[in-house]
Amino acid sequence: MFNTKYFLFFFAALLVIASAQDHRCSNTPGYQSWFQMTSFNAMFPSGSGSNVALSFFEEGNSTIDFHGQRERSDYRIVMTEGVVEGSIWLFGKTSEMYVLQAGQCTKMPLNFPVPDGFPIGPNNYIGNTRLGQFFVEAYFLTDQSPSTALNQTIYYDEKSCSVVSSFAVNADPATPGNSIMNFFNFEDRFHESSFDLPAACTQTRAVLHRRHQQIVLPNHIHMLFGARF
Repeated sequence: MFNTKYFLFFFAALLVIASAQDHRCSNTPGYQSWFQMTSFNAMFPSGSGSNVALSFFEEGNSTIDFHGQRERSDYRIVMTEGVVEGSIWLFGKTSEMYVLQAGQCTKMPLNFPVPDGFPIGPNNYIGNTRLGQFFVEAYFLTDQSPSTALNQTIYYDEKSCSVVSSFAVNADPATPGNSIMNFFNFEDRFHESSFDLPAACTQTRAVLHRRHQQIVLPNHIHMLFGARF
């Protein structure tokens, strides 16, 4: 059965993706995007201070409000242990997190910040390249990565203020592993309705707390936010 170690992955992917020369992108209020992510033996935090190799496929959609420090994702994770589908809401200003799986809503404290914008600066800028014939800017993630066990590169289109792809490899060459996350229909805005909680999460009697429920959290959150658990 899954356990909370699968709370591990992808929320730093959107955190080093703005061009220092593009003021318009630095003022982006938020985003919404579909994504697909594949990992083979990539090392991520286990939730207990160590790292663990994970292999999985994950897909879904993600929405963030930078100014309000809110995030919502719907996700589907496929691993050898099985398939998990769910939704997650993060509220940075109240430090609350809600996870909905199999009709049951779980509430827990949010112990990492929801970003209030794209970090701006040339220090992690690598240069320009092409994905096929599509020009993108490349950024190397350092402290935003989920752990020093991974080296991550973000590919970003500064013309449309959008993330295109993220590629991560294990920092230790003795332990081969990698992951890739691609973004689809990326828009530099969000819909307010995305942050409305369902009835299962607003009815007090229906909401469980983490100690009562074993839940599976989406891996992409670690890559996009760089959170450690």
